[in-house]
Amino acid sequence: MREERNEDLQEQRPAGRAVRPSEPAGVVPGRVRARDGGGRVAQVARLADVVAVVTVVVHQRADLDVVCCLVAAGVDQSGDYLMIPNDEDVSADLMAAGARVLDHNSGDKGLVGLNGRTHAAVCSMPESAGFDSRVLEEVDELDMMGRCRPRFTLAAVFAAIKNQVLLDMHGEAADRECARRMGSIIRGLNAQDGQRKLARVVADGVRVDDVGGFLVAMLPSGGMVGLNGSLSTRGVACGIFSDPRGTLGVVRWPQYSEPDLRLLADRVPGWFVHPAGFIAACGTHKAPKWTRPPKGTPQTSEELLGLIKEVFGCAD
Repeated sequence: MREERNEDLQEQRPAGRAVRPSEPAGVVPGRVRARDGGGRVAQVARLADVVAVVTVVVHQRADLDVVCCLVAAGVDQSGDYLMIPNDEDVSADLMAAGARVLDHNSGDKGLVGLNGRTHAAVCSMPESAGFDSRVLEEVDELDMMGRCRPRFTLAAVFAAIKNQVLLDMHGEAADRECARRMGSIIRGLNAQDGQRKLARVVADGVRVDDVGGFLVAMLPSGGMVGLNGSLSTRGVACGIFSDPRGTLGVVRWPQYSEPDLRLLADRVPGWFVHPAGFIAACGTHKAPKWTRPPKGTPQTSEELLGLIKEVFGCAD
């Protein structure tokens, strides 16, 4: 799988950025957030204290690529890593100390393919050679496309948990730990199902506009878990989302390949537009969070809908 995937890659990485040593990113000067060996958030007085323990930097709002990068780097259990928002720069002190900046805009975001899409960062790590190829395929597909075909069943996930637990524990203690870890997954799936059922009811009242051959939903402010999925099963391809704190954007849902939201890029400078064309947004954790859209770009959901109609040939 890796050989096939690498055929369409170019050695292109976003240029790394750094800030002055006196300006640690994402924190108040003199009070730097780090993770201690126990995984708790500790407040330390000097950046040097962070540099001494942090070996890896990743972005906040962890996704599967972040988790895999931490596993590959061997710090997922020790907690010797720092999480910094994607839109904030990584301190020059951390860079100079040799911290690996993974899946973050200041460092390695992954190789860029000939099609312009960025592959998952973990796939370019040497340590990924020890990964199950199916894990890399799923994470890479999800990172590039915003959707993926599942490779593992619940039975396979439980078997993997048991395999890990039995390395360190035995007997009833191991059984209890397996039940605890898998139970968390089952509870999460059950909670999601309950949210989806409620979302199906809410979806009946959501406004949907026909925009040149595809349907766009005007999502309620703040969003709702499960609502996107419920609408997508009804033939709605996109949703315009917003938040009173400043977030505004449009997302194309995984079942659909059109519209290509990259066509909005020239009309929304300062917004984040994904290379795969499934999202264009401002005020998210990538563009940057809770920042109002720049002047000259849509400021409200209605204005964004108007731009979409104009770009995709359905202006009133």
